[in-house]
Amino acid sequence: MRHNSPDPDERSTKRSNRRDRGAVMVEAAIVTPLVIFLFLGIFETGWLLKTHLSVEQTTAYGARTAAIAGSDEDADVRIMDEIERRLVHGRSDIDRVVIYHAAAVDSEPPASCLSGSSPGSVADECTIYEPDDFDSAAGSLTCAWCPADRGSDQLIGVWIKYDYRSITGIFGGTTLTNNTILRIEYPVGT
Repeated sequence: MRHNSPDPDERSTKRSNRRDRGAVMVEAAIVTPLVIFLFLGIFETGWLLKTHLSVEQTTAYGARTAAIAGSDEDADVRIMDEIERRLVHGRSDIDRVVIYHAAAVDSEPPASCLSGSSPGSVADECTIYEPDDFDSAAGSLTCAWCPADRGSDQLIGVWIKYDYRSITGIFGGTTLTNNTILRIEYPVGT
């Protein structure tokens, strides 16, 4: 008569399988958060780069509009409209826009323009606009370096300060700035 007692090797295999499943669970508990964090980091980095490129491109379009509009009385409104139209993530995160008389093609806005407040700005140097100024109509913007003061062949710069809000919280808040300088074009017919 034969007894159906389990084979000792079979019993140890079952115990080994249970231990392996437990080890897999522990490994998954360790690796899963790391993979999720890595994925979120890649996503956040991509979104930050997209926003940075958007601010850079928006500044270039704003400067191009400034160079074309030159001394037209509605030049600043046209610049602000172009900035609002081009910015991918909207104007809500724009901290300020500075339109300034640049000293050279690689110059930054004067420090007084970066620390000043809207409206008014710094006479003959720059005009500072804040988010509320996007809703202003032509002629209602307060400027210090007004379009009428700008002449052909002067350098005009557009500087944008944008407050990037992290989607995942990995980077926290980051400030993006960019400026573009172009020469004001001669009016057509001169």
